[in-house]
Amino acid sequence: MGSRSLALSRWVLIVAFLVVGLAGETCNAKDESTKCTSSCGNIHNISYPFRLKHDPKHCGNVKYTLFCENDNTLVDVPSSGRYYVQGINYHNQTIRLVDPGLQNNNCSSMPRNFLPGLRFPYSIVNTKGSPLSTPIFYIMCSNPVNSSLYVETAPCLNTSSTSLVQQKTYSYVKVGAMVVGDLNRGCSVEYASALLNYSKDYMPSYKSIHSALMYGFELSVDWPYEKCPGQWTSNSKCFPRTIPGLIRFRWEVTKARGTMGYIAPELFYKNIGGVSYKADVYSFGMLLMEMASRRKNFNSMVERSSQTYFPLWAYDQYNKGNDLEMGDFNEEEKKIIKKMVITALWCIQMKPSDRPSMNKVIEMLGGDVESLKMPIRPFLYPQEMHAIDVQENLNSIGSNGELTWTLSAR
Repeated sequence: MGSRSLALSRWVLIVAFLVVGLAGETCNAKDESTKCTSSCGNIHNISYPFRLKHDPKHCGNVKYTLFCENDNTLVDVPSSGRYYVQGINYHNQTIRLVDPGLQNNNCSSMPRNFLPGLRFPYSIVNTKGSPLSTPIFYIMCSNPVNSSLYVETAPCLNTSSTSLVQQKTYSYVKVGAMVVGDLNRGCSVEYASALLNYSKDYMPSYKSIHSALMYGFELSVDWPYEKCPGQWTSNSKCFPRTIPGLIRFRWEVTKARGTMGYIAPELFYKNIGGVSYKADVYSFGMLLMEMASRRKNFNSMVERSSQTYFPLWAYDQYNKGNDLEMGDFNEEEKKIIKKMVITALWCIQMKPSDRPSMNKVIEMLGGDVESLKMPIRPFLYPQEMHAIDVQENLNSIGSNGELTWTLSAR
C-alpha cells in the first residue's frame, strides 16, 4: 500500500499544480472583445459577439466570424452553407439572412443552400422554442399534383432549369412545415429554405414567395454568456482562452461530474493485470484526456460515430499526421494539446505494464512534443487485447515455419 499511496500523492500534487497553482487564471472582468465595432456594406453595427474575419484577434468571438466580400457581409452557417447578412438585431439576438443563389427581380433564381436542422450557434427557433421563420420546400413531381398545399412555380421555374432527369417533371413549392402525408407519391424534396414574411391565411403566387425569400429569414443566435465574453465559463466563473485557462476550466467541469470513466479496467477485469499504482496513472490519463478534449470521453452525441470515443479518434488523427479539429487554437496551443493527448494515450493503455510511471508522465508533460512516441492504439475492451495477442502468436508461429493456418470461405 505504501507505493500506491505515494503514487496517489504524486497524482494529487500534479493535479494541484494544474488546478490550484494556476488559479490566478480565473477572472471575472469583461475583456477587450466587447469594445470593437466594424462595418461592411450596409451592415454598420458589427460588434460583439460578431467580428469580421480580418478584425484584430481580440475582437468578438471567433465562432461568430463574418466575412466581407465586395461590400457584402456573409456568414457561414454550419451544416448549411454561406449566406448574405441583411441585418443583425442585438436586442432580439437574431440575424437575418438571404441565400446567395437568389437574385432580385429574377424569380427563376433558386436557393443554393439546403437548410436542414441547424447546429450551434444558430437556430431557427427562439429561446421560447417558437419558430422565427417559415420553412419552404422545393418539390419535384413526376406527375401533375392538384393540392392546396402546393404552389406551382411555373412560369418562373421550368423543368430544364430545376431537374437533371430527362423525363418531364413538375415543379412546386410548399410553404410551412412538412408532415407525414404532405409529400405526394412520385414527389421528392429538392431544396429547403425559409422566409420571414408569410401568413397562413394567404396563399401567394410563386413570384410573391420569391419576393419574400429576397427579404430573407431570421435565425436565433446562441449568445455567449455575457459575464465572460470571449472566455470559457463554468459554475459562474470565467476562464481566459489560454492553455492554463483551459486546464482550470476542464477541472471545474470535471469536479461536477461522475468519475466512472476514470476507473482503471483492472479493477473490473482481473485477467489483464493486478491492481497497482498504475491504476492511478490510468485515472490521471483519463483526466488529462478530458482536459485536452474539452468534452466527456464517452459522449455519443457527436457528428461522426468514429469520434464517439475521443482517445481512439485522437490516436488515429495523430497517427495519420493530422491535427485535431478542436476549435480556434494557435500552433503553440495545438502542440501543448498534442503533448497532453499523447501522454494520456500512454496512461490509459489497457495493460497496466504498458503504462508509464508518474515520474515518466511528469517528464513527458515537461518535455518536447516532437520527442514523444505514439503508443499502441488503445483498446476499448480486454477482449480486443487478447484477440491481438492470439493473432501475434499465430503470426510468430507461422513465421518460424512450425505451423501455418490458411482460412478460406466455404
